[in-house]
Amino acid sequence: MEEKRAFQQATFTLFVYTPLCGTCKATERMLHVVLQMLPGAALFKCNINVMPQLASQWQIQSVPCLMVFRQGELIKQEYAMKSVIDLMALLS
Repeated sequence: MEEKRAFQQATFTLFVYTPLCGTCKATERMLHVVLQMLPGAALFKCNINVMPQLASQWQIQSVPCLMVFRQGELIKQEYAMKSVIDLMALLS
């Protein structure tokens, strides 16, 4: 129960991808760079192929998708991963 409460109060980003997506792989490489510069950022990743109910629940239109949560609520979905700088702004 404590974990659920902490999860609802946290700010975090969920990276939704598929393993065979080339753009997803490029985004993941950029995210590795971002995490080196923002070591405190909470980033999780999810293979949408093993959790298809999420695609329906959150109306995910395509991958890669970055979903930003604050206090347990989805506040933003981003599909265009242009640069490391853009990703840093999104995660900070």
